[in-house]
Amino acid sequence: MDETDPTQTRTIEWVGAHLPSLNALCDVTHSVHGAIEAWRCEVPQDKRDEVAARLAIGIAARRLAVKPNLFSAWFDLAANEPVQVENEQLERIRRYGLLVDVGTPEDPATDIRFYGLLAESVLHELLDTVDHGLGHPILIEGHDWSVLDPGGDKLVVYETESGLVFRLWESKALSSMERTATAVVGEAAKQLEDRSADYIARFAVTACRSVDDENLAAFIADLPDLWADAHDCAGVGVSVTTHDCGETTCFSQLGAHFNLPDAHKAGHLTLLGPLNEFRTTVSQLLWKGAGLWNVH
Repeated sequence: MDETDPTQTRTIEWVGAHLPSLNALCDVTHSVHGAIEAWRCEVPQDKRDEVAARLAIGIAARRLAVKPNLFSAWFDLAANEPVQVENEQLERIRRYGLLVDVGTPEDPATDIRFYGLLAESVLHELLDTVDHGLGHPILIEGHDWSVLDPGGDKLVVYETESGLVFRLWESKALSSMERTATAVVGEAAKQLEDRSADYIARFAVTACRSVDDENLAAFIADLPDLWADAHDCAGVGVSVTTHDCGETTCFSQLGAHFNLPDAHKAGHLTLLGPLNEFRTTVSQLLWKGAGLWNVH
């Protein structure tokens, strides 16, 4: 019988304890775009393979967290450990949604889907480890199964000295050399303004079901009202993951959006380098652990 972890914490905690965080592998700097706090995460060229591997492991850990033994089997195969994994177990690894937005070697996902997954994965890893002045999050919720699903990308809750606060984040991937980060941030801000009420309402339902703490559950249940009232506990952020970027004020425009103090708005810009190279490395590692890629 498979071991099951309904809390989906053991696998995530193991990864955090045994592997470096994404921001530990990258150069993370803080700046201010106009009145908006922003973080820039740049991957050094000599760390690109390691960062790509860490992103793949993070994706597998979150997708397989409910079945720690399946993640363990995936990890050992992906890491070239001398293990024997039965075909039935490999099929079950794939059955648990590991390759959603990734596809297979014969039928890979479109660039839009894969780069969207990459952007959401980068944002999740950075939100979990980069201090935004609010401490470590007590909850990061991303209820969508695929980047094509409707809904906000991430809801993050923090416990501060003044009480619980939350931030609603939207992530975007910028893979075209013909577009700018400034344009993408503007589109993300407009999307959040148009759909934030719906996103918050979805999170209020889905996140409520996943927490045991009554005070936290009650806070999450009140999110739609707190957001509509522009309560002091509310905030918003936009994240852009791309190849390279020389822009230095792309998040300043957030000051003109949302009925919130500028101090409650933030931006993340992550520069991975050549995205096609990241796609190759991440995809092949995910496939390898699922028994679909045999290159060592």
